[in-house]
Amino acid sequence: MAWFTAEHTVLLAVFDAAVAARLDTAALHLAQVTYTFLDRRGHWPALAKVQNQALALARRLADPIAEAVAHRGIARADTRVGRHAEADEHLTAALELHRKLGDAAGQGICHLNLSLLRERQARYREALEQARAAYELYVTVDDGLGQAKALNVIGWQHALLGEYPQALAGCLRALTLLQDFDDPPGEASTWHSVGYAHHHLGEYDDALRCYGKALELFRDLGDQHLEALVLGDLGDVQRLLGDAVAAAGSWRLALDILDRLQHPDAEPIRAGLAGLAGLATAGTAGTVPHDGQR
Repeated sequence: MAWFTAEHTVLLAVFDAAVAARLDTAALHLAQVTYTFLDRRGHWPALAKVQNQALALARRLADPIAEAVAHRGIARADTRVGRHAEADEHLTAALELHRKLGDAAGQGICHLNLSLLRERQARYREALEQARAAYELYVTVDDGLGQAKALNVIGWQHALLGEYPQALAGCLRALTLLQDFDDPPGEASTWHSVGYAHHHLGEYDDALRCYGKALELFRDLGDQHLEALVLGDLGDVQRLLGDAVAAAGSWRLALDILDRLQHPDAEPIRAGLAGLAGLATAGTAGTVPHDGQR
């Protein structure tokens, strides 16, 4: 991450030069290897630009797998910034390409991405069905890591539907499966899901422990957006435990990241901080009931 932070502007310039020189294979490779960094560090306009160019390159090379990957990359950038209709179009196109190729694992990735998109559209029941579709596909190809990731997403959608016991059971099962793999992103997301279930079951100490594990992993990965979202949930639990100072600290850290990313998720955090300030003035900090919404 340190190397990419220092060199990514150079890589993007090299990518542009490769495109201009019609070095299509090299340019496509650069598009693929810069994807994770650009996504985790919140460089979503650059990600969208590179992946759109990668889509054109893949079509010129008549490479349907690369074309599907580029569609997914564009959709990722669009989902992160709330361009839901555009993300839907690209994920639908990617899913169709993977189907034509008979690529069950690729279809599974598309369904998981569609689950995230439906979640962002507050269509939680549809998001749950997309995650279940992904799980079934991963079972057909005996992909244990894919199954673990899908189980986490299934559990997470149960949580967003208010079905916290089902969420906890599913996400704990996902954690057990993940022990067989070295997949920090999957572990981070699953620890967050388990923490969220504990949080909304009123098991605050367990929630703090799980959020702490997720936060450490997301920081190690350099995924700033997801780090901020975990900090937001951590602040919720700290407020519920009556520790307004800790809650304010977590929310300020989250707000610093989200403002830097110019992300709309900053607004609920800002509102939470304003509410804490009002409560402190009234002498009742930490007593606001939690409504489960962020």
